[in-house]
Amino acid sequence: MRISSVEAVPLAARLRVPFRFGNIVRTTSANVLIRITTEDGVVGYGEACPVPQLTAETQESVVAWSSSASRPSSSGRTRGSGGHC
Repeated sequence: MRISSVEAVPLAARLRVPFRFGNIVRTTSANVLIRITTEDGVVGYGEACPVPQLTAETQESVVAWSSSASRPSSSGRTRGSGGHC
């Protein structure tokens, strides 16, 4: 199964109840919806929920990664071939 495209859609998810950890209070979550399509037309979805205070990843860095993952040098990877896919 070869990956033909990776798409990222930034999503600002509003939380019904504030999420607190340490001194941080979050009322929204800057998530990213990920859509991966194979050459055979199989589509898979995922979600990234970067928390810069914990992982140093941001919504922007996840979108940038997905953009690099969809370049020709990265597409054509097969399932289980390593990397982030």
